[in-house]
Amino acid sequence: MTIDWNKLLTKKRFGKEDRNNEEDVFVKDIRRIIYSTPFRRMQGKTQAFVFPEIDHIRNRLTHSLEVANVCQEMVTRFLKKYNGQCAVDEEYHQDFINCAYAAALLHDIGNPPFGHMGEFAIREYFQNLYEKKALDIDEEDMRDFMSFDGNAQGFRIITRLTNWREQGGMRLSYATIAAFIKYPFTTTPTNKILNDLRKYIQRFNEGTENEYFIMKKYGIMKSDIGIFNTIMEACGLPKHEEGIKRHPIVYFVEAADDICYITTDLEDSYRLLIGSSKDNAAINILGKLAGIDPSDIKNDISDPAAQAAYLRSKAIDKLIDYCIEKCQEGNRWVNMLRGNINVSLIEPLENGRGISGVLYEAKQFCENFIYKEKNKLIKEYKGREIIRFLLSFFVEGILFGNGIMSDRIKYILPEEYRYILEENTGGHYATLQTILDYVSGMTDKYALKLYNELR
Repeated sequence: MTIDWNKLLTKKRFGKEDRNNEEDVFVKDIRRIIYSTPFRRMQGKTQAFVFPEIDHIRNRLTHSLEVANVCQEMVTRFLKKYNGQCAVDEEYHQDFINCAYAAALLHDIGNPPFGHMGEFAIREYFQNLYEKKALDIDEEDMRDFMSFDGNAQGFRIITRLTNWREQGGMRLSYATIAAFIKYPFTTTPTNKILNDLRKYIQRFNEGTENEYFIMKKYGIMKSDIGIFNTIMEACGLPKHEEGIKRHPIVYFVEAADDICYITTDLEDSYRLLIGSSKDNAAINILGKLAGIDPSDIKNDISDPAAQAAYLRSKAIDKLIDYCIEKCQEGNRWVNMLRGNINVSLIEPLENGRGISGVLYEAKQFCENFIYKEKNKLIKEYKGREIIRFLLSFFVEGILFGNGIMSDRIKYILPEEYRYILEENTGGHYATLQTILDYVSGMTDKYALKLYNELR
């Protein structure tokens, strides 16, 4: 199949379209990302553990750096192993690697405070708001808030919110932005999804369906669809029945993310669980992923935390090779080039053989013992309370307060958000979006501080 890498790896820069074909454009993307405020802010955002008592437990920033490192290594090995067989001409190899590294750095940049609990709290607040308040906004537009997703918020940060005085955006290459977009569609269900839902309902009514119907996550808010279409068109990514096709680099970023959160959540939990009844389970699963019996390394590595770090390193190395092999399994790489949304390189399978079975065991352990640990849940639910309070304070005060109160509450907001509200011509939708931009961009510590000040 013919692939136009001049488009998929276009050096056209969003917001600086006059600067075409710059040298080292993807290296410049990496620098712009690393030195940006939203990227640095991730050091104060939860990865898996809210306000951990051990300082070196991972946060969103360290996780993003690790994902970028794993993604870079995976792509480098893939291109080297399948050089001449993977439809990526050698002249594009370095650009492919650097673009993947940049996209991986960005992959969590839109996540709110307090991790996934922050996402759930935002969705919950807006669902309740829509049911109880007379908003000048229809249900279709409200889905952007009721189904809030950090991926869609990340797209806003990359293309709008950063450098707001200069019309916004990090000024990254179109290719890096496209490679960041994991879910290339909005919350509006496509005809295919609606048809799938109708078939599901029919099977359910007939008693032949016992699974839940899961709507896919989304990556673009409706207010950003124009920018999204411009970027994807410039990269030569066409529309299809589920939305717009994915950029091939997305699959490597997604796999690197899966590898890191599985292995590093196990490592971090082991550090927190040392001495408990579950510490052996965590390190044994790491050992299975690495293909090493943990008891075999105890003579050479006496420190338990160092043992976990060693096994995590070996597990990552083995999982990278596993993903590279997966690329050439059947028509998987061809489907990746075609942007098939249902392709994945990491597949935890119940009763699966080899690594897929161990990945399932690892995910089950994380879900049942790490993510449901009592102290972790207590802190997460405190985070939920903080998010709901802050959204309520600003939304209720600005949209439904009296004139004087509404105006004064705006002055609690930073200058850029106040400016956007004053220029607002988008009604309730734009006001909710501006408040959400502010709250979702907070670090855990700042959200807690503001919560305590406003209570």
